[in-house]
Amino acid sequence: VYARTDRFFVREYEEETNLRAYLLLDTSRSMSYGTGITKLDYARWLAASLAYLLIRQKDSVGLVTFSDRIDIHMPPRATATHLRIILRQLETLQPGGDTDISHTLHQLAERIRRRALVIILSDLWDDQSAVITSLRHFRARKHELLLFHICHPDEEKLDFSQPLLLRDLETGTEITIDPRLLRSFYQKSFQERLTAFKKGCREGRIDYQPLNTATPFDQALLAYLERRRRLP
Repeated sequence: VYARTDRFFVREYEEETNLRAYLLLDTSRSMSYGTGITKLDYARWLAASLAYLLIRQKDSVGLVTFSDRIDIHMPPRATATHLRIILRQLETLQPGGDTDISHTLHQLAERIRRRALVIILSDLWDDQSAVITSLRHFRARKHELLLFHICHPDEEKLDFSQPLLLRDLETGTEITIDPRLLRSFYQKSFQERLTAFKKGCREGRIDYQPLNTATPFDQALLAYLERRRRLP
């Protein structure tokens, strides 16, 4: 243009700023707990809602499901066809595999190379300090992180009135307890665990949202929307 007109010009353009997001969904056997609505049901319905919102606002979203390994890894896309594929995958998910959250998250932090919003949905039944370290791996790679800690009300309260036979969903180990004798100690320990996660995430600049399966979806989605509003 300068050669033709002998005048200087500044070329301007608009840079694409649409968000890239990954939904990381824990499908280990511990997520199968619950009568009526399991933790996995709640987590996948929440994931489906988030995927819809992301693609509706023209952001791209990918889906990863994991237990002690990575099962599904769908890269982010922003099309209606991609949303239908994600919803179909979520609808047919079955729990399986043991819990090894920290190891799997470290793998994913290495595989997700471009900066993204990473949304994790898990019951976090793994070594607490190891999980927090793996979450900080994402932050070290400049990802934004939103963690939904999915619990069942039974896990929070141990609100049973008769002796119980408890079976570990992953190892099959069984133990008989009287919840009336343990409830106070258990509830205190559970709250200490939540507090430690909150503290570790706060120090790592990770958004932490504890939820249980009785929490209305609008509260969970509001947490995401508030996070999205603060993104640059």
